[in-house]
Amino acid sequence: MRKRSKYKPKDRLLDPLGYVVENSKGLAEQHKQYVLELKIKNHAAMLALTQGKAQTKDVDCIVQIYNIMDAFRMLGIGGLEDEIHQAKEAIFEICRRTPKTGKFIATGIEIKALNTLMEYHDELIEHITVKQLDEAIKLARKIIRSGKANKLPEVQT
Repeated sequence: MRKRSKYKPKDRLLDPLGYVVENSKGLAEQHKQYVLELKIKNHAAMLALTQGKAQTKDVDCIVQIYNIMDAFRMLGIGGLEDEIHQAKEAIFEICRRTPKTGKFIATGIEIKALNTLMEYHDELIEHITVKQLDEAIKLARKIIRSGKANKLPEVQT
């Protein structure tokens, strides 16, 4: 049998100059429609959670916000360690409670923590560059693939 090589070719840029120009501008400045749609999706998920109508896809959306904010924190963008930790605990408590109740239900303190996370996420998305978002997404994916991400309790709704 032939030995498998660890070599993996790097991705090539189709437009290197465009990549540099795009990464120097703000995300909200360059992709207004994308940012607006992202905010609408995130806030709809949060509204469903606060009303007790949340489904798995809504909670997944909130977990993705947490993952990106945690990646930003690890990259040194934004800080906010306490707020991110409180949001993580809120997500865990909601998921722990779900098998008993059959619904994703958040308490007032959990809603406050998640609203704070959502506010910081919206503010950060307005001020970061495309390159910073790419780095955060790559870091979040790397953490999830490596198995170092926190595992949420299994939820059947």
